[in-house]
Amino acid sequence: MNVLVWATTFGADLWSFTKYLDQKSGVTVKVVMDDPDRFRRQGVHELYPLDADLIERRFWHHGLGIPGFDADITIMDNRTPFLRPSPKALMLWHGFGWKGPDSEEDLWWLHRSLRRTWGDARAPNADFVWQCFGPWDKKHRTEVSGVHPANCRLLGAASHDDLRTPMDRSRAQPYYPFDIADTPTVLVAPTWHYGEVFQHWGTDQDLFDRLVRRIGQHGA
Repeated sequence: MNVLVWATTFGADLWSFTKYLDQKSGVTVKVVMDDPDRFRRQGVHELYPLDADLIERRFWHHGLGIPGFDADITIMDNRTPFLRPSPKALMLWHGFGWKGPDSEEDLWWLHRSLRRTWGDARAPNADFVWQCFGPWDKKHRTEVSGVHPANCRLLGAASHDDLRTPMDRSRAQPYYPFDIADTPTVLVAPTWHYGEVFQHWGTDQDLFDRLVRRIGQHGA
């Protein structure tokens, strides 16, 4: 199987899924992204290098794909190529829908791009799948984002497989200005939001205060 990864951000889940596919026999992965040299300088690539080709995106990739590479499927995390470079496609969105709104109106450009390439995501489509992180995400994608339920698959978060795998933290220590090898450390890294980060659960002030207190109770 030939897999084309069309990366807009190449965030945690897309990277983890790429890493998983990269280790499968009979699978060839090529990643088209912006500024691959910048990614190669990141600690995650130095600690867990990919065998997959990392290719700098050029304008002609939108129309030709990768010359000489007959992709079976394209995996995306945001934008689509201008033309379809493979018969099948998987959208592994770069964040949780319920943080949205990510409504059908918000995603008009994506729906239009999908209609032009792999077909309408709002109707059953044998050529297109939208990956959902869980029941909440599927509910949001189908009821708010306009993706037909038949096109949704609940696959979980690929990055959690890596996050739950123990590692020698001393290997990662050079990439942090504080002690992570011997001191319990919690990284809080919420992504952007239209309003407050946790607005669906309550106010940021209350939730962050509770989170920090809880972390402190665990000696971190």
